[in-house]
Amino acid sequence: MKIILGSSSPSRRKILKKTGINFISKSPSLKESLEKKKYKGPSEKLPIYLAEKKALSIKAGHKDIIIGADQILLFKGKVYDKPKSMREAKTHLTNLSGKTHHLISGTAIIKNKKTVWRYTNKAKMKMRPISKKEIEEYLIFTNTCPFFNLGKFKSKTLIKFFFIKVAALIFIRF
Repeated sequence: MKIILGSSSPSRRKILKKTGINFISKSPSLKESLEKKKYKGPSEKLPIYLAEKKALSIKAGHKDIIIGADQILLFKGKVYDKPKSMREAKTHLTNLSGKTHHLISGTAIIKNKKTVWRYTNKAKMKMRPISKKEIEEYLIFTNTCPFFNLGKFKSKTLIKFFFIKVAALIFIRF
């Protein structure tokens, strides 16, 4: 039996590695943008849908366990994707400044092409008001797209700088 992380994300590999579990990582063989377009359900369930689709797209033996994960940033009913440019990152940060948004994560475990475990977490995140100058300085400081993954800032110090309050609501479904 192998444990397979169905992700090419360095952050997800790092998190799973910290558990001490032996695993291999494989990139999902699906087009996430197409899956998002196909999805017709509520936005809050999109991460678990994508997590399952990613895991199910991995080729594995019948005894293997596959872990899939995804997350979205939801603000005023709109799903924010990872910014594709610094300009888009600036727009995202400007829109979120002084407001509350949700970071919703979904994780699924698949065995024999069947979901055996699902987990959803919804974090309510209130960003403090940030000025245009602070946004520009942050973008210059990071010198790249400001998110490793959607909603994850490059520095834990910057999380404390940007956010007034973070509260998590946890939903577990089997």
